[in-house]
Amino acid sequence: MAAYFIFKEKNSAEQGVQILSMDLPSRQADPYEALQIPGRPEPMMHMQTGRSFLPITVKMEISRDADVRSILAWLTGSGDLITSDDPAKRYTAYACDTVSISRLNGVYRSITVRFQCSPFAYAIANDPVELTSSPAQIQTIGTMYSEPLIE
Repeated sequence: MAAYFIFKEKNSAEQGVQILSMDLPSRQADPYEALQIPGRPEPMMHMQTGRSFLPITVKMEISRDADVRSILAWLTGSGDLITSDDPAKRYTAYACDTVSISRLNGVYRSITVRFQCSPFAYAIANDPVELTSSPAQIQTIGTMYSEPLIE
């Protein structure tokens, strides 16, 4: 099966593009600050709590009959990004960087888009938890402290 991604509920396989390369979502570096303390022989590491955006770059070949303007309109703004590498998870992605288009040779065209993604992937299918008493405690399976979405 060919690689694909879904952005703003549109599948790349249906947009007249074929993926040439796509970054795999990777683990980000832990944010830290090295503090130099006078009299201390080595710096002290201070771990920070925030995470920065995760870049995912996709390079695609555009078919001859594809509508380039329609593809450019699709690859702008923000929306959920789902990749074929992990179709059960979604990222909140922003396609705000410049989208570049070039010719591969006299016939074929390529387009490169760089998504800035929120640092965490979220499950697409979540089973809601219903609390029937108060107070209550919930155990999450994530890798960082999180707070529930209460509806």
